Amino acid sequence: MSPSLGPTSSQSQPSHHQQQQPQSRPVHAGKGLPGGGVGRGLGKGKGKGIGAGLSRRRKQMTFQDNLLGITKPAIRRLARRGGVRRISNGIYHETRIVLKEFLHGVLRDACLYVEHRGGQTMTAVDIVYALKRRGTTFYGIGEAFDPKKKSP
Repeated sequence: MSPSLGPTSSQSQPSHHQQQQPQSRPVHAGKGLPGGGVGRGLGKGKGKGIGAGLSRRRKQMTFQDNLLGITKPAIRRLARRGGVRRISNGIYHETRIVLKEFLHGVLRDACLYVEHRGGQTMTAVDIVYALKRRGTTFYGIGEAFDPKKKSP
């Protein structure tokens, strides 16, 4: 037996004279989220919570999409700060590539610092030490600056 897609004679269809009532959905605390109720997502219980199921809808981003997040005006502002007047059109793509390589190197060095201290979380101090190792000293995060003290 194949399943039928249409209504059968046992199912009643509303006639043209009857109006269908719109189905209302409960709303959680005025936020417009479906499936509200008291204590939804709070305290003990067997609920999925408010944010359940959103991870399935998220689009998987590639690294190329993230590189395009460095916009043309942002690169222009950096160039202006460096004293550049005119910018060729091919510079934007090259700047994104150089930035990707720079970040890759800094994060690789910071990972080495994390592994060396036996940690699992990368901290701002790890980034500061990685930048200092590459010759770019970054002030303002971590320990107070002491020019006599050697970096780790």
